[in-house]
Amino acid sequence: MTDLILHPKTESDLESMLSATPHAILVSGVDSNNIAHYIASHALNERITPNSTNVLNIVSEDKKSIGIDQIRSIEKYLSLKVISKKKINRVVIIKSAEKLSLDAQNALLKTLEEPPKGSLLVLSVSNAMNLLPTVKSRLQSINVQKPTKKQLKALYSSISETDFAKAYNLSSGNQDKLQEILNDESHELINATVIARSILSKSRYERVLMLSDITKDITLARNVVFVLQQMSELSLKTSQKNSETWQNILKSSFKAEELLNKNAQAKLVLQNLLLEI
Repeated sequence: MTDLILHPKTESDLESMLSATPHAILVSGVDSNNIAHYIASHALNERITPNSTNVLNIVSEDKKSIGIDQIRSIEKYLSLKVISKKKINRVVIIKSAEKLSLDAQNALLKTLEEPPKGSLLVLSVSNAMNLLPTVKSRLQSINVQKPTKKQLKALYSSISETDFAKAYNLSSGNQDKLQEILNDESHELINATVIARSILSKSRYERVLMLSDITKDITLARNVVFVLQQMSELSLKTSQKNSETWQNILKSSFKAEELLNKNAQAKLVLQNLLLEI
């Protein structure tokens, strides 16, 4: 159905879930948006394209939140009659559903509780922490494990082991990001890595002086936080040196990510992070 490379455990879990497709699914973890399309493709038994009329994609319009008006558009879409003998004939995908506002989540509950016949709702998240328990309880969950380095390296035989390892660690196993990084030497995550390394080499005072340049672009701020997480996780896996320091950086960067996802003031969040690590 798709060209996705799946971790064996994820592939097994998906096969089990899709053998009796539920009416609402929560996909958490790496490549969750792509997995959501994989599920839609399987449920509809067809390849999904941008012009597919039986799939409604809901995304944040301002890259910050998904509001109640977009939930109403789901209700309108699912109210339309469809002539089809398929068990599933319409799929709604809510991408980065952790951006759903509280009002939007509460408005979604009724649809999750009593979805129209023939419909499937798929919510994709990188982290389900910001979803209400009442929403999560109405969804069947699957936690996506990233493909192994060996699985993905097979797709890039011409790339050196060193260059591939750097790109793999930066992408966190996300296949789209991995391809982007390998194809673009000036990729935004590469720039964020340079900044993250610079941060760790400077004093707290010097770090604070970097704040304005980092926080003028919220995407850059998020990427720097993400890279600090990746650097911490990799260092903790590969060496016992400075483990306490890396654990602190990891904890602080996850805290910063959570606050940024809640639309906290980026400059304040980054300032606290740079002073804590």
